[in-house]
Amino acid sequence: MVMKKKRIICNKQQHNENLDGLCGQISKEGKRAVILGDFNAHHQEWLKSASVTNKRGMKLKQFSELHGLINLVHKPTRGKNMLDLVFVPSDAEGKVEVLAKIGTSDHKALKVSLDLGMEGIQIQEAPGRKVYHWSSANYREMQVEFKKTSFDFSHLSVQQSVDLVTSTINAVTDKHVPSVLISGTTKPIAWWTPYCQWAWERKQKAFKSGCKVCIMRATKCCVQVCRRAFNQHQLRLKIRLARAKGSREFWQTVKTYSGRGGGQRRKAAPPADDLAKYFATKMSLPGEEGKEVPPLEPAPPGSRKLRGFKITRAGVSKVLRSLDVNKSVGPDGVSPRVLKDCAGQLVAPLTRLFQKIGKAAEFPTSWKVARVTPVYKKEDASLPKNYRPISVLPTLATTFERVLMPQLASFLIEHIPSNQFGFLPDTGTLDVGVILADQISRALEARKDVRLVALDFQGAFDKVWWRGLLAHLWAVGVRSKAYQLFESYLVGQGPLRGGEWADLRASQHQIRCATGSYLVPPPLFVRNVRQRVRKALCLFYVNDLTLLLKVIGRNNEAAQNVQWDLSQDLKRLFCFGKEWLLELEASLGIGEHEVKEQKVLEILGFFNENNKGTWSQFSKSTATAARE
Repeated sequence: MVMKKKRIICNKQQHNENLDGLCGQISKEGKRAVILGDFNAHHQEWLKSASVTNKRGMKLKQFSELHGLINLVHKPTRGKNMLDLVFVPSDAEGKVEVLAKIGTSDHKALKVSLDLGMEGIQIQEAPGRKVYHWSSANYREMQVEFKKTSFDFSHLSVQQSVDLVTSTINAVTDKHVPSVLISGTTKPIAWWTPYCQWAWERKQKAFKSGCKVCIMRATKCCVQVCRRAFNQHQLRLKIRLARAKGSREFWQTVKTYSGRGGGQRRKAAPPADDLAKYFATKMSLPGEEGKEVPPLEPAPPGSRKLRGFKITRAGVSKVLRSLDVNKSVGPDGVSPRVLKDCAGQLVAPLTRLFQKIGKAAEFPTSWKVARVTPVYKKEDASLPKNYRPISVLPTLATTFERVLMPQLASFLIEHIPSNQFGFLPDTGTLDVGVILADQISRALEARKDVRLVALDFQGAFDKVWWRGLLAHLWAVGVRSKAYQLFESYLVGQGPLRGGEWADLRASQHQIRCATGSYLVPPPLFVRNVRQRVRKALCLFYVNDLTLLLKVIGRNNEAAQNVQWDLSQDLKRLFCFGKEWLLELEASLGIGEHEVKEQKVLEILGFFNENNKGTWSQFSKSTATAARE
């Protein structure tokens, strides 16, 4: 095997007749050699052999002196003789450790450490993740240690305080929760437990000792422990399958444990750099730099102001005890399971930490980083556009945001218009459907036609104009520390740009993004939409917009009037989107400022001159359109 720095490593076993020719060829090429193997040579003076010096031992000594090689083995490798040798150049550095026998071999194993002098080559460890065995965690000791730990934030900044809490929680978790490091390229064995790991390590230790009795006992123990763990895993699997509530959950479990959960084999994923650039483009907002904020509708006179957040121990305790332990761990490494199970001991320091952040109105920089994983959607797996970015935020950050969320929601609910059904309590898509169905049924009973247009503001959460959002918050009455906290929270948000993606590798990336955050307010631009839609009934669900307008009359003139009114509303909506950097669904053709609906409506059977409004004729025309 040819290595850098012009060295060759050769494996030689018992046949040393051609060593002179091989070393001569290596010298001509300007390279150096490392020769090792079982030479079966005996030399009482040079190799301290117990056997009589033989002809092969004498030749081997002459060969090593001729080519300037030294032997690194100084202990017997078989019986009382050194038969396995390692020859390196005299100026090379290295050492050999003689280990116990492995398996049925009668030779001892050798552990060779050589300095090959390969400057400039950095060997990176394979990426991996730490998997905790929570069923074997010592929660009692964790609670006692958290109770004894003093979290002093008096002379620390906000970021230093967050780092102190994060490092302390992670250190206690590593100390009292067994864990294993899983390589990013291998899938962990589902039934492998800490006891299996202990038995395996005990077996390895026994093999190194060379004691046959210890090897036999350790092997028998390892087999019994692994067999018991495997049987218990099968029993848990049977119970889970028996308790499956439906066929979907049943088959998901079967696919997961049979190794078929990934679906059909597909092409290789695109390079990480391509995915990173695509996600950065998808989450960037062109045209935001230097753009002035349009005038806003002020809050009603006498409306209350939000000047700060009240953070209490009871509120923090309520959030900690309601955490979902099955949530993924974020970039901070803090598990929600630890926060929930040790809530009684962590509620006091976390309350003081959150109060310090609220008082300083400074959002920690480390909480603005999310771990983004590309999730395959459909079609060609080699194209970045067929992947969806899923971000996992730091656990402490989401906990802090959930503490503030009730106060923010109770304040902003006054400023969300009644036609928005996505953020009001006890409302949802069902309410939008009921209203639309009621309006359509009333129009049909009155022998009237209905025009309905469904729109979507693309990237309403992925592409948020931060300065526009801050202007909206100021307009509705967010002031003082609350406004400063939002401003600190939004500074530095957004996707990584340019060369910052260069060092990202593997399938997970770091990105500064508020996607999935609890503190991102609902789209407050809904407040200004009602000024633009003047004729049609406008219904919102989050960022989905539906316009409905009834046709007064059964002739072409009435239909053209409705078409004109809808076109004007949509034109104003399109201009509104340009003002606030919002994009409407491109496939709807809104950019032309005109709804060319006549042909589409005729195909769908909603409008034609021969249609008298009867249900039978409507059904026939719809069936014909479906066949077309």
